[in-house]
Amino acid sequence: MKLLDEITIEDIYVKRRIPVLEETQSLSTLLKQMVKYNVSTTLIKGGDGILGFISIKNLAKFLIENIWELNIVINKLAIGDINILCERHVIFKPYDNIKDAIRYILTNKDSMLFKLDNKYYEVTPEDMIGLYLLWEDEFNNKPIETIMQKHLVKVPPNQSLVSTFNKYYDVGLDSAIITSIENRPVGIVTNTDYVYSYEEIASKILEIKPDKDVKLTIDTIMSNPVIFEFNDTPSSDALAKIVENDIGHLPIVNKNEELIGMIYKYNILEELVRIDETT
Repeated sequence: MKLLDEITIEDIYVKRRIPVLEETQSLSTLLKQMVKYNVSTTLIKGGDGILGFISIKNLAKFLIENIWELNIVINKLAIGDINILCERHVIFKPYDNIKDAIRYILTNKDSMLFKLDNKYYEVTPEDMIGLYLLWEDEFNNKPIETIMQKHLVKVPPNQSLVSTFNKYYDVGLDSAIITSIENRPVGIVTNTDYVYSYEEIASKILEIKPDKDVKLTIDTIMSNPVIFEFNDTPSSDALAKIVENDIGHLPIVNKNEELIGMIYKYNILEELVRIDETT
């Protein structure tokens, strides 16, 4: 029996309850609820029960596509008016196997949902990274380059919000690194930053509209300072930093603090499954 087969969702979940909203409620309500509950998923219900869910990934894309009409969109549209509902969804049970949940997350690149006592909760990829402790000694002997990826998107601080999102979304990523001219990381932006900063973005649009030549730049919503790690650090220490800071992306730099790669949450989960299956 492999280690992950012995662990259930109930063993590792964080009590992060997700809101359940009617499709007739406003987009503004949806955004406020996601920020209030600090979640990346919201379930949507209708007359026949749960219709599906809206993920932060799809919501960020919708906001970017409608950015110049954001104030109108937020205040005028109902959830059912926007075509970003994922109708095919799996609701796990607390006693379901954690490996199946990880595989679901890796396939869908979204959080996993489960039901407990008639309430719905989410487990994010970040919640599962702590499972590396099952093989901490192995990770301690693993060079950081073996889990680091060189596939990343870099942009300067004055890159626009829209082009930054499109740059990373179009290559299948969910983040971009903002770098200085010396190639040092000065910020990071993810789908969560776009969604959670919707009020700030909407406010800035009111200030500059209708002059669309004025760029909304990424430095207005990026997270900084950046948490990073050096490339000569043991992998287990790097993963510990990810867990301690509850992040899903860790830039890797050389001794001059120049960006050379990234550790992504999904790559870590893939590595956990690989190790478990070969143990």
